[in-house]
Amino acid sequence: FQFPMWMSNDLFDRRLDNRYINMMPRELSKASVWAMKALQATDQLRQRTAWALSQIIVVSSQGVGMNHLTEAWLNYYDIFIRNAFGNYRDILAEITFNPLMGHYLTHTGSSSFDFNGKLPNENYAREIMQLFSIGVDKLNADGSVKRGATGEVLSSYSNDNIMNFARVFTGFVEQPPRGNVEFGENNKIDPMTIDVTKHDVHPKPDLNGNYLGDGYQLCTDNGRKGSFLRKGAAYDFHETAVASALKLSGDSALLAALCGGADEDNCKYSSLIVLPNDMHCTRNECGLASVDFVQVGKYFYKFLPEPCVHMRFEQPGSLQASPPAPVTAPLFCIGTGNKSGVGSPHDAEDESALKRCTAACKSAGGVGCAWSPFNQGCFMCELGASFMA
Repeated sequence: FQFPMWMSNDLFDRRLDNRYINMMPRELSKASVWAMKALQATDQLRQRTAWALSQIIVVSSQGVGMNHLTEAWLNYYDIFIRNAFGNYRDILAEITFNPLMGHYLTHTGSSSFDFNGKLPNENYAREIMQLFSIGVDKLNADGSVKRGATGEVLSSYSNDNIMNFARVFTGFVEQPPRGNVEFGENNKIDPMTIDVTKHDVHPKPDLNGNYLGDGYQLCTDNGRKGSFLRKGAAYDFHETAVASALKLSGDSALLAALCGGADEDNCKYSSLIVLPNDMHCTRNECGLASVDFVQVGKYFYKFLPEPCVHMRFEQPGSLQASPPAPVTAPLFCIGTGNKSGVGSPHDAEDESALKRCTAACKSAGGVGCAWSPFNQGCFMCELGASFMA
């Protein structure tokens, strides 16, 4: 049985592509597919887990519209089917990049303040914490709420956290429309990408008083050089390369690993390859810091480097201030004229104090100093620094 589905915006094309186009309401297609899978699929535990997850991480035609579409909604639901027995963090990552979710919770198109002078959209930053993950209250291991010293319930996050996390979810844009999918508004199938010109690049605090990215290696670390040949390096299969690709030589150990031990003409391609051990470089591989795509036969693999962070602000060479420039102006010392100060020397009354005061000024490059009766120290007038002479 075939359900009505729009493959173009042309009425004649729609009827030619799908003769069932008017046999039933288009709005029922996605529900019919779901019902058949939920009731008849052999992996019932997976189906039930996916249903439960979909009731937590919700998108709805009430907020998105497009109720007539089928493939976009089933594509979103497949996130829970794929990850039903996996890591919840992977689910959060996929739904964050999903264009339906981006439309529903409005982080699609949200941009940094630097880009257009507007604050980022806070909707998704709030909901991913409140509804999809940690909730509004901090919890103990047994599920009970955490309380402060006076018995008050401790909040999981503050409005400052929402504003900071909103800056994380900036720059998301939908991919261009393409063929071979159901016709609809823009591209609601493929994961969104990030427009770096719209993304907030400034440091972002986390929930624990640290910063997102703490603990990750710097992208500029020397230790990352040659990591594409090390044990654990991951490569993702691609039919085409969107950037220049490194052509591997026939005697390359990396080529053999990516081909499953076969030669290039009989390569056994896999969707994902993880290097089982370190590889020795061969020919044009040697001396490269990293690679993007490598060509293996007529297809390509994309190297997936480990996460790293860039320093937004350059680290100073030293935290110690540079010494002041030498001063050639005449040095002098000023007495207070207050004889009541304890241990307060005055001009011409204590020659040794005058020498110590002058020496302190000179060593710091000062142009004059004053002896204070309050802290019994020598103050350099130019910089306001104090020296105990």
